[in-house]
Amino acid sequence: MYRLFPPILPLILIVALFFLSGCNNGALYIESLLPDEADRFTRFFITYVGVGDTDGALGLMNPGVIGDSTRSAIEDATRTLNSAGPIVNIKLIKFINSKAYLTKKNKRTYLRYQVQLDEGYVHATALVHNTGPDFKLSGFYVEALPRHLAEINTFEFGGKPVYYYAMLLMSIVVPLFILYSLYSCLRVKPPQRWKWFIFIFFGFTSFTLNWTNGLWGFQLLTLHVIGSTILRDGIYGPWMVTWYVPVGAILYHRKVRNMRRDHRIYLEQKRKSEE
Repeated sequence: MYRLFPPILPLILIVALFFLSGCNNGALYIESLLPDEADRFTRFFITYVGVGDTDGALGLMNPGVIGDSTRSAIEDATRTLNSAGPIVNIKLIKFINSKAYLTKKNKRTYLRYQVQLDEGYVHATALVHNTGPDFKLSGFYVEALPRHLAEINTFEFGGKPVYYYAMLLMSIVVPLFILYSLYSCLRVKPPQRWKWFIFIFFGFTSFTLNWTNGLWGFQLLTLHVIGSTILRDGIYGPWMVTWYVPVGAILYHRKVRNMRRDHRIYLEQKRKSEE
C-alpha cells in the first residue's frame, strides 16, 4: 500500500490540473480583466450608431480615419443595427489588449460584442486607441447574425468530417500519454527523475481546429503543459480544439528505452564474463 501511494497522489493532482486547464469560464475572464474605459467608450459608439447619430459616432473616431467612406460605413452599420428592431442588450464577448496596454502610452484594445436586437442579433467589433486621457475608435465592423452566437458555435458531433474526430481523439490521447509517462517516471526512477518529471509535462508545437468552421492552424514555436486544450474563443465564440506534440514524454520514453537497452547489454556482458 505504501509503495503505491506516492505515484497515485501526484497523478490525482495532475488530472485535476488537466481538467482545470481545459475549462474556459469566459464570463469570469471577462469580468475580472475587463478594460472598463474602453468598453464604456465602445458602448457609447454602438449606441450612437444604433440610433442613427452619425455625427456623434464620428466624434468618437480617430480623426486620421474619418472620411466619406467612414461616414458611409457608419450609415451602413446603422441600417444593420436597425434591421431587426431597436437595441435590447450589448454583451461584451471578447477583448484583446495589446502589449502596449500595460504602459501608459499607446493603449489599444480590440473588443467584440453581440448586440441583441428586438428580433435578432448583430456581431460588432471595434478597435479602440488611447494615447492619453482620451479614447478614439480606429476601426469597427458590424454584421447581422442568423441567430445567437452560442447556437452558431455549439460543440456538436453529428455530420463532422473525419479529421474533426481525429483532432478530438489526439486531444484526449496526448494528455493520457503524458499521464502514463509521468506514472512511468515515478516507477522507473531514471537518473534526474524529477527533472524528467517536470519536462514530461511540456508539449511543443500545436495543432488547432476551429470546431465551427473547420479551419485549422499550426504553430511551430509554442509551449504548453498537459498536452491539449478545448477552449471557447470568448464567451460565445467557436470551440478551439488544440493538442501539443508531447516532446517531453517522447524524449523520456526514448531515454527509458536506451536505459533498458544498456542494462540488457550490461547483463549480457556480465553473463559472458562469468562463463
